[in-house]
Amino acid sequence: MRVSYADLFGLKHEIPDWKPVHVGDEVVTGRNSGPHYRVLAVVDDKAWIRGLNRGHDHIVSVRRLRTVQPSNK
Repeated sequence: MRVSYADLFGLKHEIPDWKPVHVGDEVVTGRNSGPHYRVLAVVDDKAWIRGLNRGHDHIVSVRRLRTVQPSNK
């Protein structure tokens, strides 16, 4: 059985003052100013994001995302 670091050390990745994200938003994960991603899709509590620098795709919990630049909606 594999255990994640978050589970092992009780790390919380969710953002307490979280705001909803939408398709097209530019986001970062957590509270840092790390790599920027573009939201490609949102379904329930998961988001499909693509890195703006390298183009890698990820599926993450929407509660781990912080909007940097909202889409023009």
